[in-house]
Amino acid sequence: MMKFIVYFVTLSLLLLSCGQKNKSVDLLSNLPHEEDIEASLDSVGFSVEALARPLAMVSFGDYIVIAQDKFDFMVSIFNLKTGEEQRILPKGHGQNELLSIYQMQVKDSISFYVYDNLSQKLLLVRKDKNGVFKINRDEHIDDYLSLAINDSLLIGCCIDTDYRYKIHNKLSKKEEWVGDYESFGIKPNVGKLLLLGHVADNSRLGRMLWLSFYGAAWQVVSYKGNREVMKTKIYELPLYHTDDTGEQAIFEKETKLGFTSVTHNNHFVFALYSGQLLEMALKEKDKVTMGRHIIVLDWDGNMKECMNTKNEVKQIAYNQEQECLFLLLDEKDGYKLKYLGY
Repeated sequence: MMKFIVYFVTLSLLLLSCGQKNKSVDLLSNLPHEEDIEASLDSVGFSVEALARPLAMVSFGDYIVIAQDKFDFMVSIFNLKTGEEQRILPKGHGQNELLSIYQMQVKDSISFYVYDNLSQKLLLVRKDKNGVFKINRDEHIDDYLSLAINDSLLIGCCIDTDYRYKIHNKLSKKEEWVGDYESFGIKPNVGKLLLLGHVADNSRLGRMLWLSFYGAAWQVVSYKGNREVMKTKIYELPLYHTDDTGEQAIFEKETKLGFTSVTHNNHFVFALYSGQLLEMALKEKDKVTMGRHIIVLDWDGNMKECMNTKNEVKQIAYNQEQECLFLLLDEKDGYKLKYLGY
């Protein structure tokens, strides 16, 4: 099943024309409320211009963490008060090395998770008593394309069955599965690629929210009490055709990129929406995953508003302690880190 992961990372190689077309509804034409937030953004007091292809971003306490595609270090940890930067995790196959960082997740005010689905590693990085961030735990995680970590629970999109989501209790070793591909009208063998996406977790409610990387769709999943898909919302599914065997999905170049960066607080989920065509990946490369629209959802899966920016946004991250949303913007002279109280 590693081929699904490889296709996700190398999406720019999957461009072909002619094939199945799906009925769709434009997401941006159905927004309940829009707001231009450019004038409300404040800048942090330090520079992040020299970042190399940012991959993910999280924020907690006095820190913001940005993952990037570099060989000598893949993670930069910035102190929001001083601007001091700590660099960790080189690229490679060895111990304490990663191949690619698909997602990060905050654990608490001094630690965060890093997930590499290529090498199937999950690292817990924690600040020690001297204020230095070090790897606290390194474990092998299989069967997940994307996941949320809630104490001993792993919840996310799985690979090895025809179900959509897997709930794994690491303490009891119990595994449960929720959801299927029927509501999307897609067979499981192709759906695992087409319905890749980010997940956000609300431990208070016992809910996970999945948002599509291709197209515009999301699902709300309950993992406490009744394990069930509570809501499915589809605006647009990826365009694709299958190979001669009918087993492998191949994206059409007219497919739109969906939600490319996702973060949340206890009340809302914030999702950066690209809306750009997949064919632009060959011309614009990394810029195809950027966007100017941040969709705000509640934990019932209802759209509340859309926040718009003038410049392209690459990553977003919410800081619970400081109650603000950080945006990594691509401006003329490099990346700029700004924030919005929310």
